Amino acid sequence: MKRILLVVFVLVAAACTTPGDTSGTDTANPGTTALSSTSERSSATSSSAPGVTTTTSGRQVAPDFALELGVGGTYTLSEGEKPVYLVFWAEWCPTCRRELPVIDELSIEYSDRVDFVAPAWKSTFVATEARANELFPAGLVMWGLDENEHIFGLYGVPYQPVTILIAGDGTVVESWPGLRDEAEIRSALDSLIALSS
Repeated sequence: MKRILLVVFVLVAAACTTPGDTSGTDTANPGTTALSSTSERSSATSSSAPGVTTTTSGRQVAPDFALELGVGGTYTLSEGEKPVYLVFWAEWCPTCRRELPVIDELSIEYSDRVDFVAPAWKSTFVATEARANELFPAGLVMWGLDENEHIFGLYGVPYQPVTILIAGDGTVVESWPGLRDEAEIRSALDSLIALSS
């Protein structure tokens, strides 16, 4: 069973990765989310690895970033006051097209307690905007094109979709590659909110 799940995971990752692309890949641990910088939202107390800062909770500090939003303005992680549902995507990714409408629906219910942030990559602004308008009709998911792949690189994200949950103190609570269903995402959001209260 584990072998079947691994094969399915590899196929999903392959379907949503540009052929031959390895930019942003954590070569020591392919497919993992490698955090490599610090944020001012949380006071760092110790370091478990070079470039990775942890807090007294033992969680890694989420790298700070600023994303130019497709609708104008900028979202800066360290300036936010709510926990963050950070989802990495691409407009041409078929898996993203299945998951992101679920996230858009949940944003209607949770946006007063959670910031939904969605950097995209490997496309043009026009194509990304068209897909974002289709996938995020509620207008509550803050999306933008990460043209230089800076945010993908900060988080060591080599493909999409990848989701990272960031608590109100600026630490990474959980991350996962690929799809989760609505019930799983809802449960993760509820846990994130409870942890950040």
